Amino acid sequence: MGLLSLTGCSDDSEAELARTTVELVPCAPSFVEEELIPTRSWTPPTGYKLYENLNNMFSDQANLTNSDIGIFFTKEDGNKEEGRFFYGSDNKWRSSVEITTAGTYYLYGFIPFMSGVTASINGSESGGFPAGAVLTLNNLPTVTPNDICVVVGAKAGTSTDNDNGLTTGQFAYAATGGSGNYIFLLFDHIYSALNFKVKVDADYAQLRTIKLKTMTLQPKSGSNDYYDKANVTVTLTATTDGTTPITNVTYTPSGTSTAAPLLFQSTEAAGTVLTTEAQNIRGCFTPAGITSFVLKSTYDVYDRKGNLIRPDQTAENTIDISKVFTTSSDITRGKMFTINMTIKPTYLYVLSDPDLDNPTFEID
Repeated sequence: MGLLSLTGCSDDSEAELARTTVELVPCAPSFVEEELIPTRSWTPPTGYKLYENLNNMFSDQANLTNSDIGIFFTKEDGNKEEGRFFYGSDNKWRSSVEITTAGTYYLYGFIPFMSGVTASINGSESGGFPAGAVLTLNNLPTVTPNDICVVVGAKAGTSTDNDNGLTTGQFAYAATGGSGNYIFLLFDHIYSALNFKVKVDADYAQLRTIKLKTMTLQPKSGSNDYYDKANVTVTLTATTDGTTPITNVTYTPSGTSTAAPLLFQSTEAAGTVLTTEAQNIRGCFTPAGITSFVLKSTYDVYDRKGNLIRPDQTAENTIDISKVFTTSSDITRGKMFTINMTIKPTYLYVLSDPDLDNPTFEID
């Protein structure tokens, strides 16, 4: 079975933050188109975005594009086979499940497939897999740069350009058997997201260069560190009117409460140069139980001649969710809010002065 380019989600608009005021931006559903060759002219349904376009918005996260898909091939009689859609070095999508005969399957799954995450599925109590499913994902990271989504629609296409009328809420895939199948999948988010727009103050940029190395985001519940893993159960009910099939999502914390998950690690050996133009760094999180975050940035400072003058500096910012969201009910899956951050000096620079203190990462 051959598949094409993984595609995803997110509203093009970006929420702007004025000091403590945050505008929530609903994140549109995501989708996947799959075909035999890495070209297409297919137009996705309204409200859906290419997965790679979403991921490429964010600094040094292009590796998330074409991530593997965890998928269940289920049958009306209750049989199920777990597999993966994966993107090969030949730039083609393939399936780890071999379909040799024609038949109808009901496809349920998630993206991205991650090491250490286990998945299980049961058919709907009201009518088995044709009517829906309960998908359980165990050992997911509580905070991650990955946009974790589940399948909310699946259909066989007749060509790379024809999705055969795919809409949200459908899961039936009529396989023809053998190779050369065209599969179209729709995805929707099960996490919330933070988008950190990081830039350098214009005056400071004339004197110093900041190279960002890493950013970590520690979730907290009250004064305690929050759990680093979660088990997520998603209840899906097949629909015929194009409405979302996600009827319930539950998040159960697990693992430990000591990890500070890595959001960003520069692909450049010396770090990524930050400029006066904001760069987007994304962190997705389970929208339950978390009351605040501690964002830690590691960076080097260079003078205007390119000399390294302050290596391995760190900055910490505490983000209180109660001051970001109006109510706790605003923290729901599929919503992203943006925090503008500007790197500024801690005192008035004179060109002949040495660095007397670290620059600060300020939330505007």
